[in-house]
Amino acid sequence: MSETPGPGLVPVRRRPAAAPEVAPADDTPISPDSSAATSAAPAPDTADQGAAWHRWRPSVVTGFVTWAAGILAYFLVTAVAWMPTEGLDSKAGPVPTTFGQLISSWNHWDTVWYVIIADSGYEYDERSTAFFPLYPMTVRAANALLPGGTFEAGLIVGALACLAALILMHRLVTEMLGAADARRATFYLLAFPTGFYLVAAYNESLFVALALASLYCMRKGRWWWAAMFAGYASATRMAGVMLGAAFVYEYLRQRGFSVRRLRDAAREGGSAARSRRCSTATPSRWCWSRPGSRRTCCSAT
Repeated sequence: MSETPGPGLVPVRRRPAAAPEVAPADDTPISPDSSAATSAAPAPDTADQGAAWHRWRPSVVTGFVTWAAGILAYFLVTAVAWMPTEGLDSKAGPVPTTFGQLISSWNHWDTVWYVIIADSGYEYDERSTAFFPLYPMTVRAANALLPGGTFEAGLIVGALACLAALILMHRLVTEMLGAADARRATFYLLAFPTGFYLVAAYNESLFVALALASLYCMRKGRWWWAAMFAGYASATRMAGVMLGAAFVYEYLRQRGFSVRRLRDAAREGGSAARSRRCSTATPSRWCWSRPGSRRTCCSAT
């Protein structure tokens, strides 16, 4: 049939046929609930939190199991430690008959100094200045929240810091050497002959936890967090200042010990310090400030 119109007729352009709908690649029919399923998909922040917990879960479990086993082992050793010297009051003292007397056997040596500093500060005895302040400060703060005395608060702070140190040890070694080596390293840290200091009212466990947190942040390239934890570690024990050497080495290592990369990183850091978004301005405006000058805003181009 010809599409040419007859005399006196107006030509009409035919509408092209609609293209057939393309079926999904897997030929799966689209159900009415598909849009609801799409809207119910997890948000990126939720997915990131789930991935972070998936990475940290083995470390939390391994650290907690090791910590609980160590606490139980040290408690049992404390309960029977008086038996070899039973009857020698000048050596072991009277046999403990209560839980408080049993725990008080840990209140010796440097623990006495930490308790004094937490209660009375450094003015009580000038010799107390040999001990760094962060652990006694933490014990003093915990004593205001926990039942018992300062010594018991010191034990709790030390035990919780030990748990944090074991978890961080497992996480750091897992990323560096693998899960099998991480489990062994976590066990050896507490099973070491002097590992009992980590559960005593000493600052060792707090220092190890802060040092490991700093090293882990260095490994991840979170330099401000690494510096903060290194500073806290230095306020716990003098050895914390050595984390500065680890900081410099890791920073250089991640940049291939390249002078050009260091120069580029310094330039980027300087730009980030001079320019930042205005909290009160629109998202298209930027602000920067220099010493001795006002904060200036301009529109981004």
